Amino acid sequence: MNPSNASRRDFLKAAAAGCLFDGPFQRVASAFKNKVKITGVKCMIVRGTWDWNLIKIETDSGLYGIGEAYWGWGVKDLVLNKMAPIIVGNHVLVAIAIVVALLLTPFAPFCADLLEVRGLSRIALPTVAIIATVLAALAATVVPPFSAKSPERVNIDLWQDGDAGRSVWIVQPESHRLPEPIQLATRFTRQDAGPFPWSSTMAYIADAPHQDLAPPTFTILESSEEGSRRAYRALMRSERGAQNVMVFFPPESGVESARMEDEPIQPESERVRRYLNGWIVYDCLAVPAKGVELRFTLPLGKSVVVHTLDESYGLPAEGGFLVKSRPLTATTSGDGDISLVSRRVELNP
Repeated sequence: MNPSNASRRDFLKAAAAGCLFDGPFQRVASAFKNKVKITGVKCMIVRGTWDWNLIKIETDSGLYGIGEAYWGWGVKDLVLNKMAPIIVGNHVLVAIAIVVALLLTPFAPFCADLLEVRGLSRIALPTVAIIATVLAALAATVVPPFSAKSPERVNIDLWQDGDAGRSVWIVQPESHRLPEPIQLATRFTRQDAGPFPWSSTMAYIADAPHQDLAPPTFTILESSEEGSRRAYRALMRSERGAQNVMVFFPPESGVESARMEDEPIQPESERVRRYLNGWIVYDCLAVPAKGVELRFTLPLGKSVVVHTLDESYGLPAEGGFLVKSRPLTATTSGDGDISLVSRRVELNP
């Protein structure tokens, strides 16, 4: 490969033939030795079931790398405010290459200088493992987990059980630790899982004042037998005018052939099903005032209890003290703080 016209695709194609310290990588990386200088480090966080930290490393040659850093407290702050000032403007040194390679795969193209270290290929893996352990312990001790520039995701929700009439505050901190100002605002109890049967993540629960919020309705408009199953046509509606409405079917319900407003609903991925403890959810975002029709079938002869919920953005005025207690090192994410009202409906196919 001619280093003067080698493209990133050529580089990665050849590098893929071996691991970091194998011959194919070494031969390709040597073409860029002492010729590539790091000019920028960028970090983008994609919110999902957890944070996906995507890192881009830019160089003066146009060569760049994109990869994922493992989720962890303060990773963005560590990358942008601690590592970036050290490595930007420098050629890749042995020590820097090893440190960065612990977290970021984009740095593989910049490890050419490692070739000069004799015997490194034999000791690389055990050495990196030891260094990774030491650095992880050091970072956990020295680097603050969250800051105002890199805050923790902490949403505060209100849930009102329309059947029992009970209302609770729900807080699910990203760190699994309740920020002290929120902890002092009211008495929270830690639970290994949230208040819903489909909840799979830890939550802090506290009693909340009862709200005059009408629960959503799940009205059966029509039902008929179809072989060994019963087909339903139902209307989901938020009586209080919430933005979103949804219904949860238990794992053993056997629900099939779901359609919303005559449009087929694609089943969730296996990963989502695991996250919801096997429960199946059908939701409508921005539900119209008249509600939304849902068609589905259930096996005959077995009753099924479904949970229908509606969701509105923000908390009632009574939640203002909790919103004010959220520290500067915490912020909302996704839909932000929300208010939920639920009720259960029994179906008898």
